[in-house]
Amino acid sequence: MSASLPARGAIGAALVLLGAASAREAAAGTPGAQWSVELVGTACESERVAFEREIVLACGAVGGTCRIAASPKDAELRAILDCSGPSESWTLETRTVEGTVIDRIDLAGAPADRLREAAVEVARDAAPERVLAIETLRTTLAHEAPTGLENRAEKLTLVLGGRATTTSSRTQPDRGGVHLLGGLALGKVARGTLGFAGEAGGSDDKAMRAFRGGPGIAVGAPFDASSPFGLAAEIGLAATSKYAPSSASSDGAGLLTTKTAFAGYGQTTVTVQWPRAGLRPYASLSAALMSDAAPLVTASGEAGLALALF
Repeated sequence: MSASLPARGAIGAALVLLGAASAREAAAGTPGAQWSVELVGTACESERVAFEREIVLACGAVGGTCRIAASPKDAELRAILDCSGPSESWTLETRTVEGTVIDRIDLAGAPADRLREAAVEVARDAAPERVLAIETLRTTLAHEAPTGLENRAEKLTLVLGGRATTTSSRTQPDRGGVHLLGGLALGKVARGTLGFAGEAGGSDDKAMRAFRGGPGIAVGAPFDASSPFGLAAEIGLAATSKYAPSSASSDGAGLLTTKTAFAGYGQTTVTVQWPRAGLRPYASLSAALMSDAAPLVTASGEAGLALALF
């Protein structure tokens, strides 16, 4: 997915900054930047000359890509050596002349070692525009939502699975069939669902067909591509059709007729899936309570695929 407008603006600004730095350096004929040195605290006031000398040596060691400005008004960068805290606590902060912080480090060791370490840091930040531009790019790209799972909120998801059901009734056979379920986003988390299941089981005069369907609500899998788990609740109407004895025929043989019974149901489902964009495999377990003549409990296992339509 493409970057957002603010992100594109930040990236564009960083690229302009890089281009401007290169153009300025090419025009000047001497790459790098001019530094001003600032000392904060009495413990290092006497070290200005030594610090500037260390900076000159460090810049020379990296190819002359930086130098001390002739005056503060010519400087592009500020090296602020702060020794105002406890004697063991010196810090170096590098900034642009506008005040943007480039880096901040703590310095340790003898004063000469601290000055040398600070000078090396100044030389390392000899191209501040590039440092700031690259940091802008890194920050912007790191905060951009990645393409794929998290960056795409599914509005409508279709779920199709194979289903097997067993019941607490000894008179009803185990059965299998298909389950079709649609999920529509109601917000960032919840999905409204509408499902239909058709099943059949048994044989001969024990054959049975069962249908159920109704609305529900779900969170997570299989409607959220980034979540491996999900939970759903559903209510609806169930119908079961099976053979029942009828009146005897003229020859005395018993007749069978199809009898359909209706009942309400409530169902809870736990789902696991493979989180990925596009077509996602899932598996689920459901338990339902049927408001039959006698309360009836059913348990269903299911496996199938979830597909985001948009």
